[in-house]
Amino acid sequence: MFPLLNDAAIEEMLYDSGDEGDDNDEIDTDYFIEENPEHSSSSSSDEGEENDDDNIPLSMLAGWQKKPFNGKPLPEDAVRDPGDIKTPYEYFERYFTDELMEQMALTTNQYYMANTGIQMKPVCSLLDIKKFFGIHAIVGCIKFPRLKMIWNEKYRYDPIANAMSMERFFLLRTNLHCVDVTAVNQTEEQTKNRLWRVQPVIDAVRKRCLQLPRDAGNYSIDEQMIPFEG
Repeated sequence: MFPLLNDAAIEEMLYDSGDEGDDNDEIDTDYFIEENPEHSSSSSSDEGEENDDDNIPLSMLAGWQKKPFNGKPLPEDAVRDPGDIKTPYEYFERYFTDELMEQMALTTNQYYMANTGIQMKPVCSLLDIKKFFGIHAIVGCIKFPRLKMIWNEKYRYDPIANAMSMERFFLLRTNLHCVDVTAVNQTEEQTKNRLWRVQPVIDAVRKRCLQLPRDAGNYSIDEQMIPFEG
């Protein structure tokens, strides 16, 4: 077996060969190390030298610098009067309209009857769907490890517990639907559109988005990952 040649051995062999050659034939050891980081790390470990680069903060390696932020003045027409400020619920119902929620109530009743053979009692109504979405909005803001604790006597949370019973909430949660799945060929619909079960919600939100004013002016796009065409 041939002995393992390191950088120093190769360089010594070239010098001892007696070939004059030109300057381009000389080995650039710095280039060799940069192009072969694995070999460089193994050689340095063999020589017992410690690599201190791991202890350098990432901010120094990236060349980050801490500088004061100097903002640019905005044009006078950049900040416009937003007009009448609505409540969060009023903005929500612009996207999730009563028409959409009535459709959810109807298809939820149809799904329950198709699975059980009996009618849901009481029948799911528009008010039930509104309460259901409202409960989910509140649940996202409170810290309960389990949903059932909201109705627990010790941990009871009245804004939710008084609005709907636990049994009713989980009944709606299990049977909530946006389309009548019994009236279509599910396999065929899945092939044509994988989001067919929630397509009415997508259409309602998109319809409202298209109604938003797009006056020419200044816009701020945050974290846009794809080309934006307005």
